[in-house]
Amino acid sequence: MEEEFLKTSDDEISSNMDQSDNDYDQIDQNINNVSGNESDISILDEDEAASSADCQSSSEDEMNFAFNDYPPFSEQLRKWAVKNDCRRGGVTELLKILHLNGHDDLPKDSRTLLKTPREVAVEEKCGGSYIYLGIKRGISRCLEDNPNYNSPTIKLIVNADGIPLFKSTALDLWPILGMFVYPRPFVISLFTGQGKPDSPEEFLEDFLNEYRDLKENGFFTEDNRHFSVVLWCMTCDAPARQFLKCIKGHGGYFACERCTIKGQRVENRTVFLSTDEPRRTDRSFDNFEYEGDHQHFPSPLIGSGIKCVEDFALDYMHLVCLGVMKRLLQYLKEGPRTCRLSQGQLTRISQLLQNYRGKMPSEFARQPRGLDHLSRFKATEFRSFLLYYGCVVLRDILPQPAYKHFLSLVTALRILLDENDDHRNHHLNFAKELLEFFSDNASIYYTETFTVYNVHSLIHLPDDARRFNVCLDKVSCFPFENHLQILKKLIRNATNPLVSTVKRIAEIESAGKKSSYKCILTKVSKIPRDSWFLLENEDVVCVKEIQSSTSFLCKVYKKNELTDYFVHPPCQSSTVGIFFLSNVKMNNNKDERHTINKTSMKRKIVCLAVETGNVLISLLNDVKFDEGLGAYF
Repeated sequence: MEEEFLKTSDDEISSNMDQSDNDYDQIDQNINNVSGNESDISILDEDEAASSADCQSSSEDEMNFAFNDYPPFSEQLRKWAVKNDCRRGGVTELLKILHLNGHDDLPKDSRTLLKTPREVAVEEKCGGSYIYLGIKRGISRCLEDNPNYNSPTIKLIVNADGIPLFKSTALDLWPILGMFVYPRPFVISLFTGQGKPDSPEEFLEDFLNEYRDLKENGFFTEDNRHFSVVLWCMTCDAPARQFLKCIKGHGGYFACERCTIKGQRVENRTVFLSTDEPRRTDRSFDNFEYEGDHQHFPSPLIGSGIKCVEDFALDYMHLVCLGVMKRLLQYLKEGPRTCRLSQGQLTRISQLLQNYRGKMPSEFARQPRGLDHLSRFKATEFRSFLLYYGCVVLRDILPQPAYKHFLSLVTALRILLDENDDHRNHHLNFAKELLEFFSDNASIYYTETFTVYNVHSLIHLPDDARRFNVCLDKVSCFPFENHLQILKKLIRNATNPLVSTVKRIAEIESAGKKSSYKCILTKVSKIPRDSWFLLENEDVVCVKEIQSSTSFLCKVYKKNELTDYFVHPPCQSSTVGIFFLSNVKMNNNKDERHTINKTSMKRKIVCLAVETGNVLISLLNDVKFDEGLGAYF
């Protein structure tokens, strides 16, 4: 499978997470769903915190709730064991010690304490072990954790993918995951076997049967709320789409899923050199008109009302981040001589990346690292390079025509990943033109062997943004890839990993902890990397002092003091939130400061220093304020 792992989402991207506690919170939330970064800002003063604490403890009655309201000791112990991922033997040993010290009411075995199921109903099908948990079960658990969800329709995003469980065996885990509250996936079914399931019909049978019923009848929750269910989007990597749709792989001559282009063989690669070919249609796909060249046999999805052309999103995490961006950097580092950079140029790029290490905002999951680590880059690192620091570090390295070619990809993806619907939709046609330009001209700068399936498929990404009317992050595999890693961590038994996973799911459910899925908070700070913001009026501010939970003392740089970082084609950089602030402009008002209210802040900014000033690159999602908390700093 195509490798990865991310998280989200500028979201997105993001800060993404303190590991140990967050792992539990993610596991707990996602598993609760199974059983059954830009973000919120938050600022809390010490005075406010103290005042809040005083209010909470002002009444003697409230202070005396203590022992009566605490859960039983066994329940506390169960939650502790689940939260800290304690092993069965260790918990059993602890229980024995507690028994010797007067806690005779506790069970003697960890399985009793954790309410581990004695048996798990596993089927042998698809060439491996399989268990079906259900769509309705997952939706119900998710609704329990999100009681304020008020839409009458569940718009389901479904993902199926595989992940290797152990380095020394070929054993894979293939779950079907669902999601309708971003970014909180839940498990629908699980399969383990030597490789992928051997039959898409058997693998999808239970899922499709339940989906047909839910699509026709909807369902009622325990509090008698009725929801209709529609499958809004299928998002998978290319091999998984090939498996589910029963089509040719991405190396085939007619591999493109959106148009009928025929590839060519160049140096043992299938390349696609045209961008103007007839589009595929769901009607032709359902009628099996692409038999032989594109379709192997009819997909089991066809009879369920799922459109195998339009409803399958081209996941940009695999296609762009792990596909095109990774390939481009590999060609610059070790590709054909016509595009390969010198060792001195590569060293210069790595030095610049190292210089920006620690300069990226706290919302970023990973800081930049040199190209000597390229083979170990994660999807979020390729994403950050493409959307943020790539246009800076390559500016004086690439020849101008190649740099402009790279900027066409940067500009198009910054449009397609922008969470502002009006801005994104207004520029969709322009983004499509840029991607066609990038795909058409890629062979000029990187040779014909560069224009493989992923590079060609770029031209179809704007169609997904238009059809689903969301930024591409909302229909990407990032949250699902995160959840795959969470599921993998649940496995303790190499002999029967599926049973082990289901038992861990049941234990976490029995612990009863309803954790809120942690959002990524936008950090406001005097520290330079977290101090730059774009205002609603398009001025830029740098926070110098935090006055209160709602106001900041800032240096303000007016819109007319900012210039475009690049002004040649494909467009002015300010169109996609990239500005340049010269050292002269910065020094002109160095002593002038203004009070800025938090409600004026629109987006956080990445500030990258260059020789003549600073490049200011806005994140692609707006800050959102939690009125109860203020901002986080």
